[in-house]
Amino acid sequence: MKKRYTQGKLFLAGLVVIAIISVLFDSCNSNISAAAHQPDLTLPIPDSSLQTTETTTTPTSVQASPGDVTMSISLDQQNIAPGDNFTVNVIVNTDIPSRGAQCTFGFDPSAVICDKVVEGDFYETWANNNSCQTITFPSEPAVDNTAGTVAAVGVAVMGEDSGMQKNGIPGGATGDGILYSFQMTAKSGISKTVNFTLSNVLVTSSAGLEINGVIVNNGTVLIGL
Repeated sequence: MKKRYTQGKLFLAGLVVIAIISVLFDSCNSNISAAAHQPDLTLPIPDSSLQTTETTTTPTSVQASPGDVTMSISLDQQNIAPGDNFTVNVIVNTDIPSRGAQCTFGFDPSAVICDKVVEGDFYETWANNNSCQTITFPSEPAVDNTAGTVAAVGVAVMGEDSGMQKNGIPGGATGDGILYSFQMTAKSGISKTVNFTLSNVLVTSSAGLEINGVIVNNGTVLIGL
């Protein structure tokens, strides 16, 4: 099951965090209710000279080891004839359980046009297998065939999986799969090497934290050569 989301760039981590907080909030309410029925055991207030102040820092990201997480461009063909249709896939490969990713896609508008943007099945498959759902954003990807860009598109997994139900630890997708597919057409009369690039890349952990150290691999295709 899949929902559409109308907001754009960099909402990915926030969406995942909201889903996790909503589950934990229910658990906290249960604990508060139980505590209200416990006897009041008042402890003596310690001398102020013995009190210490501890500062806790909430992590906002996790660090991937080299090669743990990659986002790469993969083409279904390497040699394209002018006027032909072809597909450019963006592949996520992660050893760290993940609940979402996003990217901005760039191409050479003098050589190719982007006809359609299609969500891949990497996160959707995991979501379907774990009683969750995906949200894609924006609902209508912003394709600019003059500038040669598709503005940031992303997928986030929402919902409580079996891991959260058992021990409060959310699970996420691992391995590799397609984040998005970009259906392209090579322009007539073109004879050149065309580059495809990824920017604004973001992959989140199962806890909604940004994964640092994501390796990005761009791609090329030969048209009319």
